[in-house]
Amino acid sequence: MKVTIHELLNLVHRKEAPKKIIYGYCEYEFDSEINDYKNADGLKLFSYLFGNETMVLAKEVEIIEEKPKKIAKINFRNEKGETLIGANMWEFYYRLNELRNAVNYLLEKSDKSE
Repeated sequence: MKVTIHELLNLVHRKEAPKKIIYGYCEYEFDSEINDYKNADGLKLFSYLFGNETMVLAKEVEIIEEKPKKIAKINFRNEKGETLIGANMWEFYYRLNELRNAVNYLLEKSDKSE
C-alpha cells in the first residue's frame, strides 16, 4: 500500500507507524527512539527528505505489510492424557492474542480490497 509522506507523518504522530516501508527502492525500518525511519546504512528518512528534497509531503512510500504468523496448536494434555489447563493458561492467552491479531489483519486486508 502506498501513502504520501504527509500521511506517513500522521501515522507516526498517532503512534501507528508501520514497522517497515520502502522509499526509492530502499527498505527503511521505524526507530521509535528517534521517531524516524532508518535504512541498513543508518540513513534517516525524514531527516534526509526534509534536508535535501523539495515537495517532500507529496512523495510516496510503500508500506510493507507483515503477515501474521501461523498459530500453533495448544496442547492441553500431557503424554498420559491428563488435562493441563492450569499449566497452559498463559500459553492459551498468548495464542488467543495471536488469533486476535490474525483476525484483525484479515479484516483490515478485506477492508482495503473493497
